[in-house]
Amino acid sequence: MRVYEELFIVKPDAPEEEVDAFIGQIKDLITNGKGTVDKADKWGTRKLAYRVQKYNEGIYVLLQFSSSPELVKEIERRMRVTDLVIKFITVRIEGGRDAGECRRVAYAIAHSPLVKTAIAGEDPNWGRIVAAVGKAGEAADRDTLAIWLGDILVAKDGEVAPDYREAQGAAYMKQPEIAITVDVGVGKEAATIWACDLTKDYIAINADYRS
Repeated sequence: MRVYEELFIVKPDAPEEEVDAFIGQIKDLITNGKGTVDKADKWGTRKLAYRVQKYNEGIYVLLQFSSSPELVKEIERRMRVTDLVIKFITVRIEGGRDAGECRRVAYAIAHSPLVKTAIAGEDPNWGRIVAAVGKAGEAADRDTLAIWLGDILVAKDGEVAPDYREAQGAAYMKQPEIAITVDVGVGKEAATIWACDLTKDYIAINADYRS
């Protein structure tokens, strides 16, 4: 079993009973799959950093749980197909020495204000991801580090991937679901967490820095 944290955003006009029912379905999925739910919190309606679909606000929901990696794939699938969820970001770390190290690197990326504002600004700035990996203070091999945005290989062996073009990354960043995968190149363990964006005021300062 691995420990996961999932923070996702539900459309603000969804009836409360539907939101509660969906959270219940995810919790049942976890427990029926022999996992455990440690926390399930609704944070209420908050302003989004930028418009997602037609919404400027969303209902934030946090889940903390333990489960198998196979169960996580089913949770992600349900997030994609439901009409309720309008945004979630997945951060996966591979190639770590142990699951704890991987989880700490994933948290460093997902909680990085500069990574979040890059996502909100639809900017495929992989340098900010590298900086967050370094800030985590865990083992990583700069010469073998690899980064993907979805299925797009952005960086390989610590440098921009030969076939990568920034237009690919920019197009991917416009999607409602963002997946960041980093291979730190020092082992065989992995960890996954989910995150979301920051507030509009902070993004106004940081997201347009390259314009």
